[in-house]
Amino acid sequence: MTTCSGSTRTIRKKRRQTDEIIDEVLGIDDNVAVEAANLRARLETAGTDLDLADLLAAATAREAGATFVTANVNDFDKTPIHQLMDIDVVSHS
Repeated sequence: MTTCSGSTRTIRKKRRQTDEIIDEVLGIDDNVAVEAANLRARLETAGTDLDLADLLAAATAREAGATFVTANVNDFDKTPIHQLMDIDVVSHS
C-alpha cells in the first residue's frame, strides 16, 4: 500500500490548481496569429505600433470577442488602438 505524505498531497493539489488555471488561458492559434497580423498592418497604416506580445494579447481578446483590459497606458492609450478594438485602459490606483 502506497501512502502520500502531506507535502506530496499539497504539491499534487497545487499542481491540479495550476493545471486548471492554465486550461482557462486562451491559446494562440492560427486565428489569433492572423488577427495579430491584421492589427499590426492597420496600426502601421495609422502611424502607430505595438510590440509582438501586446499584439498577441490584443488579438486574443478580439478573436474571443472580449473586451481587452489593460493598465498599460503607454502602449494602449492611443486613438488608433481605441478605434480598432474594444479596449479599456485602467489606472493603477
